[in-house]
Amino acid sequence: MPGLRNINQLRAVGNWATTYLWDIRITNANLGSVKLPTAAFPAPFDDWFPATSVEEPIYQIETYQIKAHLLETELPKAIGNQQLTIECHDDAVHTVERGLKRWFNQVFNNRRELSPLLDILKVVEVQRLRPNREIIFTNRYFVFPKGSLQVQQNSQNSTKKLNFTLSVVGMETKV
Repeated sequence: MPGLRNINQLRAVGNWATTYLWDIRITNANLGSVKLPTAAFPAPFDDWFPATSVEEPIYQIETYQIKAHLLETELPKAIGNQQLTIECHDDAVHTVERGLKRWFNQVFNNRRELSPLLDILKVVEVQRLRPNREIIFTNRYFVFPKGSLQVQQNSQNSTKKLNFTLSVVGMETKV
């Protein structure tokens, strides 16, 4: 007998997951020797973040390739490098851009040396929400900036968007 018998099984699910019921915030981790205020960015983004999209790592598995006489297969080997990708708006005084520059300077101690990992981590919390905006669970990521940040300026009248990637050092889920 097939698993899906009729359309009523689909209707019985009720509410399906959506891509817009989420929230995000970024705070300082305060794990190392440098103790920072909790907010990672100044107002107006000190208790919320203007992200328009986020790509979260659910899992990434690296594998061993095995080739035998007549068989090719693979086995799990390790958890791969994980990253968050965030797209966000910025305000008229470039608060997010300046905050990301400060973070970069913190990572490389104003281009003099590499700072200890625990001193440069921030926490990104991505919450999954019910339709009434009640929190279902929160994925908490310990991150540092990765790659490059480019700012595009042009002659069109549109809001400024930033795209950046963060390397995930650790994560946990809060229910």
